[in-house]
Amino acid sequence: IDSIPQNHHMISGIDITGNLKHLFVTAHKVPAYMFLLCIRGKCTIKLHLNQYTMREGSLLVILPELYLQIIEQSNDCRFIFTSFAADLVRCSNLFSKTLEYTPFLFDNPLMQLDKKGTELMYLYIKLLIKADNTSKCILTQEQASLSYTQLILGLSQLITNGKGINAPQQY
Repeated sequence: IDSIPQNHHMISGIDITGNLKHLFVTAHKVPAYMFLLCIRGKCTIKLHLNQYTMREGSLLVILPELYLQIIEQSNDCRFIFTSFAADLVRCSNLFSKTLEYTPFLFDNPLMQLDKKGTELMYLYIKLLIKADNTSKCILTQEQASLSYTQLILGLSQLITNGKGINAPQQY
């Protein structure tokens, strides 16, 4: 996973077979802004220099250029994810929104969502997958930037209100 393919601003998917672990069995730099939601099972990951435990409802927000490794994963561990090209997010209007929450996300990349928060993130990412698959064309830069903005603003509401998020586990 060295890069998002050219002319793709966003990639979303569901890891239904547990193959994501094979991409990150060793530490790799993540080239994009990535939202990784654990929808089943449990795993231990290392993000940059910190180790975390993810379980159902854990949302990991990964900033570009950070190293990710999946150290251990249960057989039933599955993820749904969406990622946005770093160049897309670094454009002026999105960067200002991201910059506002970057210190929090850098210090607290893993959030344990409650049932409602998990369902909200799951349904939103699933909608992005469906939109990408049914459009039979690549989502435009404008569509991808709006989707990213909606995710960041929705997540910021959960963070600000303290609703939908429980304390993360870090080792």
